[in-house]
Amino acid sequence: MDRRAAITAAIALVAAESDRAEATARASPVPGGATAAELTARVPIVREGFVPGDVRRYGALGDGNTDDSSAWRAALSTGHRVLGGGPEHVYCLDQQLSVARSTIIDLQGAMVRPRGNTFAFVRSVPAPSASATVVSGATQGSRSLTLVSTAGFRPGQWTRLVLNDFPTHDASSYPPSWAHVIAVHGDALELDTPLQVNYGSGTLSVLGYEPVALAERFECVNGIFDGSASSYDVATGQALRIGGIERVRVQGCEFRDFRHGGELTCAVELFTNVDVLMSDCRFTGGTSRFNICDIQDARFAHFVDNQIDGSHFGVNLTRIDAGLFANNSLQGRRAWEAASGITPERSVRGLKAYGCAAIRILGNHAADYESPIKVQACFRYDVSHNTIFNAGLAPFAGQIALNIGSIAHGQNMRDGRIIGNHVEHCGGTGIGITSDSPGGVCISGNIVRGTQARGIFVNVPNAIISGNRVEDWGLRNAGDPAVYVYGAASIVDNRFAHSSLTSLPCIGSADAGGALVLRDNVSENGNRMG
Repeated sequence: MDRRAAITAAIALVAAESDRAEATARASPVPGGATAAELTARVPIVREGFVPGDVRRYGALGDGNTDDSSAWRAALSTGHRVLGGGPEHVYCLDQQLSVARSTIIDLQGAMVRPRGNTFAFVRSVPAPSASATVVSGATQGSRSLTLVSTAGFRPGQWTRLVLNDFPTHDASSYPPSWAHVIAVHGDALELDTPLQVNYGSGTLSVLGYEPVALAERFECVNGIFDGSASSYDVATGQALRIGGIERVRVQGCEFRDFRHGGELTCAVELFTNVDVLMSDCRFTGGTSRFNICDIQDARFAHFVDNQIDGSHFGVNLTRIDAGLFANNSLQGRRAWEAASGITPERSVRGLKAYGCAAIRILGNHAADYESPIKVQACFRYDVSHNTIFNAGLAPFAGQIALNIGSIAHGQNMRDGRIIGNHVEHCGGTGIGITSDSPGGVCISGNIVRGTQARGIFVNVPNAIISGNRVEDWGLRNAGDPAVYVYGAASIVDNRFAHSSLTSLPCIGSADAGGALVLRDNVSENGNRMG
């Protein structure tokens, strides 16, 4: 072991010993059988045989019938790691449980069943300790914001920016740019990290939060949330509605049967937290006009290795500084909804990113939504190596399977890559880019097969479209080309094959202005190039 490794190992050992000592001191019994934390929280000990933090210690039965809300509330108030006691337990909650502090919940395989008109676990975002209008400085790379007044701001606070300048841009489409204040100079705040985007016109506000206002962490792992008895549909987040946390981790949980009347059911709502990780979770049996999981206003938001199956929107990442969708599997019910005459449609989006400074959507499988993957009003995006099947299998109405676009054309969509995706059997267009800045898109190495309309549609000048394979496009037989572009573009090294409609063109364009580069494209079945 070299010197650096030895120092690192020694530091880790000291930290671990310190953590163990702190945990032992906190959980050590005092006269009467209660820990110091339990005495401070003034919670009754019902069964001393269970360790501190175990909800059964405070009277929870977990028999699938009794309302265990009071016992859970007691466990949460202690600050101990809250334990569910094992998969044989089903805890019914008839009252919402407020998360008032840093909290770790390990369900240990147990089930939580919110009943009636209530949430399960809730934490609201605290009010900011300071707020002001930004006068100048809100540009990419800037670490200094000039305010109308810096009253109430001080070093150490977290800050986030809020701007809605619709209709100039999409409503609420700007990321929060979470940062720390490191200095206050007159009417200027100095931040620890530079802004990632240019903020538009309109009223831009900066909000400041004291470090103690945001709880350090919230973790919920290893359990099941059963929504079959929940009738709450006024707001979202029936299982977890958590805001105002520095670090959120939800891992290894299942959220099943959140479907009350198909209304506003959404199992998980994580909003205005600094960093969020949701992984190895399963959503199944849900029915809703809304998305089943929603993550908003975060610095880092990672949604990875999850499974979603139900008749509803999938998951949204909204207003994120740096977001990641990766290795998820999503199965909607759009074809069944259309055949059953269900309106409004529910399986509209699988994965949707909105208002992000940077979003990466990598290695997902999404099927049977109108648009399984949607990117809207994101400044930078990378959509790569996803598999999209059976998108928009309903009467053609302009559906786009891999859908990149923005409400106001060209606004807040700066540049992106669409690489190596497999899009197959679509009721509309396979890959569609409907707004971006000139020269900001590279579409390469994709396979698009079996689309009712165009294979690839690009409404962006100066795009690069290369190395793609498009098969059996335009199956509605309305003259659609395999690739269609508006404006100048480079369309090179693509291959086209059609098993039936050999009269359809491979390439179509409008408004190219003589700047359309076509080179080394191949038609395998005699379809004309354009």
